[in-house]
Amino acid sequence: MQDPAHSPTEPAADAALFQSTQELLSQGVVVFPPEDSPVSSDEWRRLEQATSLERCAYEHVVEGDTGEPNDVRVARFVTDLPTPQRTDHPAAAEVLDVIASPHLMALYERLVGAAPLHVRRCQAHVLTGNGFIGLHTDAASNPDYLVAVLFHLGDDYEGGAFVAHCPGGARLLRLRPRSLLINRAALPHEVQPVRRGFRRTLACFLATERRPNPRLAPHGAH
Repeated sequence: MQDPAHSPTEPAADAALFQSTQELLSQGVVVFPPEDSPVSSDEWRRLEQATSLERCAYEHVVEGDTGEPNDVRVARFVTDLPTPQRTDHPAAAEVLDVIASPHLMALYERLVGAAPLHVRRCQAHVLTGNGFIGLHTDAASNPDYLVAVLFHLGDDYEGGAFVAHCPGGARLLRLRPRSLLINRAALPHEVQPVRRGFRRTLACFLATERRPNPRLAPHGAH
């Protein structure tokens, strides 16, 4: 797959990127379906293998950063407590090599209209057995976050719709496997309970700021 940020300029590609940028600005969320994904098949395969249930140790989390109820399994690759630190997770290097590759970082920056962007936090999520993610904003975890990027890694489940509370009303997004979703950090959103199977995603949170997380720094702890 050609790098969309560095491929020869084509009116159709530029128009599609402009439309995605406007959707992100106006609605707070944009989805790249598999057929329009800027992530190559090999990159998707690497992420799927790196975050597999066989390779990753997931911890059970029942409360979010700001107290919202959750029922989610989490594997952490970059933490933000209070500054970004890559964890010693064996899959961390592989995951970051894909999500922070030059061509994807360039795409994020063109969509957001800010540069340079940095990965402040990155983690995989698994929902199963009526697991869910409660209503929250990513900016509540760190007000410096600009967007979150969600890599959707599987489809063998029921339920689990991503609910984006956009300015015009709630949107239920049922993502197909290998879809890429980007949402503004201030957008309220949640994930409905997974009634059957396993819903697996990889989320990374981007910012231009490198300073300590303002939510945590005054207290010096998480």
